[in-house]
Amino acid sequence: MSGISGATGPAVSGMRHAANMLQASASNVANLMSDGYQARRVTGETAPGGGVRSVVSVSTQAGAAWYDSATGELLQRSNTELETELVTQSAAAFMYAANAAVIRAEDEMYATLLDRQI
Repeated sequence: MSGISGATGPAVSGMRHAANMLQASASNVANLMSDGYQARRVTGETAPGGGVRSVVSVSTQAGAAWYDSATGELLQRSNTELETELVTQSAAAFMYAANAAVIRAEDEMYATLLDRQI
């Protein structure tokens, strides 16, 4: 994580974290109708040396119970909430774009520095 500002490494880890959030949320939406599915949540922790590290956990909140008359079993629906996934995906998209802007700014800073040294 070297460089003039050292911003590239943390920004790349932020983009990776945003991608992990999107991946988990996409899986949650894909399994919205899967009985017994437990939604995945991605949280961020400060990584050693800067940046963010993704931690994936399984939601412990129970989904709604329902009785399957065909099998005679009491089943649990997925605990995925579509509203939560929409907010998660929007936040991850903004997070990705913000970190990309940091990388772009550092790239422009290097270009300016090199132009002035020639």
